[in-house]
Amino acid sequence: MEDITAGSAALRKRIPVLLKALEDDGQIMSIENEYHLQTRESSAWHDEYRKQLADLTGNPVRIDDERVTLFRKACGEALKTVHIAQGNCKETRTLSLHFSSELPADAGKKIYVWIRDGWETDEKSLLADARNAGNQSPTIFVYIPRHAVDELNKTLIGMLAAQATLNMRGVPTTPEGEDARSAMTSRLNSAQSNLTALIKEILSNTRVFQAGGSEIIESTLADQVIKAANNSIIRLYHQFDIADHAQWGKVFDHAKKGAGDALLAVGHKDEPAKHPVCAAIIKYIAGGKKGSEIREYFREPFYGWPQDAIDGGLFALLAGGLIRAVDANNKTVDAKTLERAKITQTTFKVESITVTPVQLIQVRKVLQAAGCQCNPGEELASMPAFIQSMMQRAQAAGGEPPAPTRPGTTHLDDMKSLSGNAQLLSIFNQREDLLSQIGSWGEHAAAIQKRNPDWQTLDILLELAKGLGPAEKLKEQAQAIKSNRLLLAEPNPMSPLNEQAAQLLRKALNHAHDEYQKIYDAGMDQLHQDANWQNLSAEQRQIILIDANIASVPTISTGSVDEIIASLEAMPLDAWRYRREALPNLFKQARLAAAKLLEPKVVQVSLPHRTLRTPGEAKTWLGEVESVLNEQLKQGPVIV
Repeated sequence: MEDITAGSAALRKRIPVLLKALEDDGQIMSIENEYHLQTRESSAWHDEYRKQLADLTGNPVRIDDERVTLFRKACGEALKTVHIAQGNCKETRTLSLHFSSELPADAGKKIYVWIRDGWETDEKSLLADARNAGNQSPTIFVYIPRHAVDELNKTLIGMLAAQATLNMRGVPTTPEGEDARSAMTSRLNSAQSNLTALIKEILSNTRVFQAGGSEIIESTLADQVIKAANNSIIRLYHQFDIADHAQWGKVFDHAKKGAGDALLAVGHKDEPAKHPVCAAIIKYIAGGKKGSEIREYFREPFYGWPQDAIDGGLFALLAGGLIRAVDANNKTVDAKTLERAKITQTTFKVESITVTPVQLIQVRKVLQAAGCQCNPGEELASMPAFIQSMMQRAQAAGGEPPAPTRPGTTHLDDMKSLSGNAQLLSIFNQREDLLSQIGSWGEHAAAIQKRNPDWQTLDILLELAKGLGPAEKLKEQAQAIKSNRLLLAEPNPMSPLNEQAAQLLRKALNHAHDEYQKIYDAGMDQLHQDANWQNLSAEQRQIILIDANIASVPTISTGSVDEIIASLEAMPLDAWRYRREALPNLFKQARLAAAKLLEPKVVQVSLPHRTLRTPGEAKTWLGEVESVLNEQLKQGPVIV
């Protein structure tokens, strides 16, 4: 201060500048609108900040990317409330924000708001692109002017440096560190606030052009885009007006009930085909289109029709008999039976063949004979069920050997390949043959169903008898039945074979059981003679027998064929042999278990294996045995 009487106004003006300079120089720091002297900790933070500033300043590509990101975010925020609806039916239209240097390939099918800035291109180039696009293009051109370049860069770099410093230094644990972090956070918040104001100021000067070159003048960016978008939707959907009516939903509802005059809801009193919406749909369907294709075609430019208009037009044509529909399962459906949710999976075709009422009566007779209940007017809808019923009858009238060969169904395949009234006419022309097939195929199916169990039983018996000598001859006879498809031959060829196979298995099973019983009884006799076993209680004995799986002999039943099969499935003949061979060892385990129960320290000793040829060899072996036993007896009782 040079003049103490001059007042403080001049000094007050200088103080913020001086404080900012001191802060930038790292001598002081700002914490929540207060200034503090730098500490050693805060100096370290400031040094990191200066390092980040230097790194970012030397990385212009990074700063350009960050600027682009900021502009994209700011434009998104400015335009997020923009909603566009077209016509009386208020059909919602979507705007797509685009920031790249080139328009997407589908720019002619969508309304793109193409946003570019003065850092990447100049206004003249953008205006030239708009003019070259032509006045039929729906694209909206937006230009963000190059403004406050140095201030924007400086503020952006400062914000990024502060954020990077906070990330690098982390969360401090000392009061000095916390103050330093608070100061850096204040610096970051200040930079973000300044950056937001700068971006807002830059966007306030944004210019918007319609494709063709005319500029849109409004007070805000959102208003400019809304006005341009309303022009673009007319360019993009120039066939929209013919379907612009709010009552198409009622057309759909009336047509769904089968009403032929459903189009009265939109004021059309003439034939459905003469309404421009229905006429366009018929023209597009031509030889056949799926509902998904129809919807997509008329939802896209240059129609953009509401879904109610598309579905209403389809159902009006369907109810009027001008088109026919087949669902995803190739089943014919009408306006009453087709659910709206299934439209996309349904195929629509233009109807061209007519069937007389007299012919329809004969068709219904065939359908009803096949079990398809069909009321007048429902013939087409019953066709899939009829073809399926006939296919099932043909399938059941034959089969794999030994059943007879299935009857041919080429005529049904041909009928299935037809559609609409062509199918009905095909039934009428083949009505006599179809009625005959319905009867004969049903008789064959019933006979096959009756004989199949006999063949299945024979197959099971022969499999169970595998390995038994006499079974081979029976198997040869069964193979002859199969090869010659004699399932329905008279008399029943399976009956005597089943009896012979059952008798063979009955004999083999009884023999296996008897042999098992003999070895089991011998093992039990030896077990009862064992001294240790005799000292056990009945409960202890039962537990040991159960653990060794020798508590009882498995039971068998050999009276009927079903009993023989059940017994052998529970334990095949091979299993009887394995169990029989295992019995001696199982009883041996039981004796050892009894010994261990009485003498817990008892151990089992295996004697040395030898082939003895002379008395001398026998004497030597006995010596080895004595040595082994004596050594083991030192440890406790022994079971040999």
